[in-house]
Amino acid sequence: MYYSRYCQDENDQEEEPVSRNINDKIQQNLKVTALTLDSEYKKSGESADNIYKGNILDVSGVFGGVKKDVYDEKYLSFINKNKYLNVHAYMKINEIKKATNIKKRTAITVTCEGDGIITGTVILKNCTTD
Repeated sequence: MYYSRYCQDENDQEEEPVSRNINDKIQQNLKVTALTLDSEYKKSGESADNIYKGNILDVSGVFGGVKKDVYDEKYLSFINKNKYLNVHAYMKINEIKKATNIKKRTAITVTCEGDGIITGTVILKNCTTD
């Protein structure tokens, strides 16, 4: 069975939390562009973490392709000003194949959990496509 640092296998039994706020109310997904995410994290990682990390996000942007990181794990990238330090959307295992069929430079939206920033790269995990 394949396990990723950023994605749960679809057979895992762990349930996703329904909400993340202090009053335990159900909240809607935050809608944000990949460019805004990148910009907000570059301005202040701590402030951006308070807004995005651990929350479910609908991230829209221009598809840059499916790539592999240094650990040979595939992720979806968004086109951005810096082609090396962009938003990495680590897809759920069953979503990778769908992502490889998307044409480059197509506008897309993915639903992911925000996971912060690592060495200048915004990380999203457990992502799905529309």
